[in-house]
Amino acid sequence: MQALLTHLVGSIVQHPDDLSVRINEGDASVMFEMVVNSEDRDIFEQDGYRTMRSLKNILSAAVGKRKATLEIVEEHTLEGEE
Repeated sequence: MQALLTHLVGSIVQHPDDLSVRINEGDASVMFEMVVNSEDRDIFEQDGYRTMRSLKNILSAAVGKRKATLEIVEEHTLEGEE
């Protein structure tokens, strides 16, 4: 799932080298945290967060019955894979 999100987001941001993804998987949910370059944040916040909703829909399909949560953070706060 990390590769999926990295591939999707890396293709739409201007600074893909600054992208970092961390995932925390639980029994009922999967939390995705992304750190992106500050210049790329607008891509996800424009049009009423339409891009974020689209990414979350794709991730929800990928995780199956578990709930997918996607957040853009300044730095990672979760323990998990980077």
